[in-house]
Amino acid sequence: MAFINDFGKKISKSSQDAYAKTKLGVKLSEEEKNLNSLYLELGKAFYNWAKENDYSESFLPQIKQIEQQIASMEALLVERDKINGLMKCPICNTSIPINSSFCINCGNKIEYAENRCKECGAPLPDNAAFCVACGAKAEVSTSSFGTDESIAKEE
Repeated sequence: MAFINDFGKKISKSSQDAYAKTKLGVKLSEEEKNLNSLYLELGKAFYNWAKENDYSESFLPQIKQIEQQIASMEALLVERDKINGLMKCPICNTSIPINSSFCINCGNKIEYAENRCKECGAPLPDNAAFCVACGAKAEVSTSSFGTDESIAKEE
């Protein structure tokens, strides 16, 4: 019976040790995460400062890498917005439905450089005979959809 009691104590001690190690490991990971967060905050502040001061030449390679990374992320956000049927207002950067005539936040009139359907304002591929969104005959309009100019032309 003493053997079983000793064995039980050893297992109990091993379990307690494993628990303590795991608990310390979790605490250490949390502290490391907090430290990395502080490094990140400091790095962002320094990046913004170095960009605007003479010290930027010393850190030019890193600044260029950060700017490339930001541009890459912005391109991914634009791609995600397109999938969700959204685009950004060029004035205030608010997400708005892709065929909007005006921004819902700042009221900016949205100008479209691409060919658009006169009926619904959807983008039209070059040489399209009909709009893929509404089925209307493709009479291409390159002016902004729904503006006073396009309405006056139709009258």
